[in-house]
Amino acid sequence: MLLRNHLRGAVHGRVLNEVIPRLNPTSENLARHFSQWLADRDMGDAGWGGACVRVSETETSWAEYVGGAS
Repeated sequence: MLLRNHLRGAVHGRVLNEVIPRLNPTSENLARHFSQWLADRDMGDAGWGGACVRVSETETSWAEYVGGAS
């Protein structure tokens, strides 16, 4: 819910290159970026310290990042 609200408020309908400077906005990079964003807010699952984020490109392709640690 926290990530969804952040995406709607800060990212939705905006140019990603302007919203997240110095990040090549591929699905893989976005998944890692938002997993780290959640980890920075202690939103990962207890016991393993990371969040799993999936960024869809189409209905059948996506990038997924599990973690959050740099």
